[in-house]
Amino acid sequence: MKIHAIFLILFFHGSLVFSADSDIVLNEVMFNPVLSENSGEFLEIYNTGDDPVDLTGWSIGDQNDSDTIIEREGGMILQTGQYGVILDPNYDDTVYEIPENALILQIDGSTFGSGGLSNSTPETIILENTAGDSIALYTYSIDNADGYSDEKRDPIGGDDAENWGNSEILHGTPGFRNSVALSQHDLSITAEDIRFFPSQPQASEPVTISMTIQNQGSEASQSFNILIGYDINFDGEMQENERLTEPIEITESILPADSTEAQWVFETPLLGLYRLIIELDYQLDEDIGDNRASILMPVGELPIAVNEIYYLPLTGEGETEWIELFCRSQLPLNLQDWSIEDSNASPRLITENVFVIQPDQYVILTADSLAFIDRYPDQFSELIQVEEWLSLNNGGDQVVVRPNQSMYADSIAYDSEWGASSGVSLERISVDDASNVPNNWGLSIDADGATPWTKRPMILRTGIPASIRTVLLPGNATRFR
Repeated sequence: MKIHAIFLILFFHGSLVFSADSDIVLNEVMFNPVLSENSGEFLEIYNTGDDPVDLTGWSIGDQNDSDTIIEREGGMILQTGQYGVILDPNYDDTVYEIPENALILQIDGSTFGSGGLSNSTPETIILENTAGDSIALYTYSIDNADGYSDEKRDPIGGDDAENWGNSEILHGTPGFRNSVALSQHDLSITAEDIRFFPSQPQASEPVTISMTIQNQGSEASQSFNILIGYDINFDGEMQENERLTEPIEITESILPADSTEAQWVFETPLLGLYRLIIELDYQLDEDIGDNRASILMPVGELPIAVNEIYYLPLTGEGETEWIELFCRSQLPLNLQDWSIEDSNASPRLITENVFVIQPDQYVILTADSLAFIDRYPDQFSELIQVEEWLSLNNGGDQVVVRPNQSMYADSIAYDSEWGASSGVSLERISVDDASNVPNNWGLSIDADGATPWTKRPMILRTGIPASIRTVLLPGNATRFR
């Protein structure tokens, strides 16, 4: 009995060191170093198991040749949770900042594989144990910039290409957690994960917000909160006074690579275009960069109306084309990142800057703000010079204004039969009637040939009680007054 007991103890002790070979994974491949190819290549392995593993007699290489892994610093035992960095024997210890807790190894040959790892042809890295069993087999990509390695995302996720990515750090991460590694705790939400019903809600009508929350981490999530609000001040963030409700606690655990659905019902008070923000408040989250998303939600009629089109300026007078927009929203409207297009041109950015217009206010979009001011020196209000102006056709064209590419705010397909006269604008009679009805448009009868920002003889409307002119030139964040 005593002999048997001693045998069991020795066998158990031996298994601590020599078993669990399959827990060793290939974790990083530096095939295109900034250093010389003869000294800067390295391969990294990692012990994902619960037991140390003796690497004596192990080998690593490419599909054509392999080399035995030998000691460089610290022995040949790879502890549980430890990184092993296998260096080129010519490496001079000058560039890579390998931590002291990593096992430093090297190969017994002069280069990895048959003549070093290729930068132009993908090669397959093969890791074998003492018995010659293939423990890891990975074919690296060749789309890396110089000095950026291939890194594994999930150490236990296998060697398929989908589980690898280009390092985000110059010289890679030898002996450290990979830069592309999955976080243990990482909840995320994107704009595509947010939906609202009905798709065109009306004021004071119940709206259902549906959200899909993804677990991008390697661990099941714990309790977190959902914050919902409007971006009232257009800064892209949710302030406390912008919240629509108290934080909504979600106690359901989300498994890794899984998701959960959440819904919330509320009533929208005013007509307008809302920037709805959803934010995840998760105390354990290691990557908060994907915890916030926003979408535009129109309530009621479209918030912008194309109200006047000056598509046929006088020739030889230095005039410029322009379009007048009217804000029929009950909320301030931010034109940042909006676009305008005609029937022949791709969308043209109106402005990349925050540019807010108030309810019942007008704004002029023009190809040349200085030429516009010269033509209408006595008019006062908002003016934006569109950097890449579209050219409006004299015989007829389409004008489309969009807050984003999946939504339009107004669309007009005018025709010269609606009215065509050099130096005279085409004016909309009523912003409350349909855009594409010819009877809702006509040539201006003002003595100046157009009525930007002001009351017009043809159409009675409220002018803008502004005392200053605001002009936004392309590329300028500051308005010129």
